Amino acid sequence: MDLLKFDVTIDNKVTKIDIDKDLDINMDDLNNELIKQPSKYAYYATLSEYAHKRVAEIENEINITYSRLYKEIVEANNKLDAEEAEKAKPKKAEKLTETAIKNMIIDQKSYNNLVKQQIQMEYLYNILKAAKNAF
Repeated sequence: MDLLKFDVTIDNKVTKIDIDKDLDINMDDLNNELIKQPSKYAYYATLSEYAHKRVAEIENEINITYSRLYKEIVEANNKLDAEEAEKAKPKKAEKLTETAIKNMIIDQKSYNNLVKQQIQMEYLYNILKAAKNAF
């Protein structure tokens, strides 16, 4: 896998990125290379900012998912406590701690998928930011 070649999907359109090729300078045509520099910089700056925006959006999705799962776990636990209280001889239920809830959430597939997306997008963002800075 070439770390400087990858596909980027923006608005359902796939674009092939070849940073190595874009950074290559034709020493025999420096005038033309210097003319292309600003547009290449702008292109990678735009891609970098798009990736940065996606990182923030995914972080928001993670927070919303965490909140939703937290609420579901607490409500299910409260329902279980209420059912136990209705029985003639309720047993002593274990208190659900913040750490236990957090561990249950982290174990959820939907939460994990979002965290993986965030890691991948941060990776792309950092590569694109470095490419932008190289121009």
